[in-house]
Amino acid sequence: MIEQLLILIAAFILGGLGVIHLIYTLWENKFNPSHQSVMDSMKQSALVITNETTMWKAWIGFNISHSLGLIVIAVLYFVLASFHIDLLLTHIWLLIVAIITSFIYLLLAEKYWFKIPKALFLISFILFTMALLSALL
Repeated sequence: MIEQLLILIAAFILGGLGVIHLIYTLWENKFNPSHQSVMDSMKQSALVITNETTMWKAWIGFNISHSLGLIVIAVLYFVLASFHIDLLLTHIWLLIVAIITSFIYLLLAEKYWFKIPKALFLISFILFTMALLSALL
């Protein structure tokens, strides 16, 4: 069934982005500032809302939670497409949620990030949309 394949690939892309993002956050320096002085300043700066954390800790926590969000969405749709495809295809709103979510990530990538995640979110958005259109036709 083509819809199942499209959803599986779209979910795999989202999950892959989440896993790579998590690796880059926890075990690489890819999301560190390019100037050490900026990182030092982030480590010494509390947030306006509280002095219980630093900008650096909030930055790391945000990136981890962002990664986990993508991974959870991907796992959810991967499992649904693998084992409950009829549920996805009869409750179209579930596919619409995936389309909206991937579109929002696409908009975020356009405004705040860079071309690789933007391209991958675009592909995911297109695949989810194609799955919906195929299910409706």
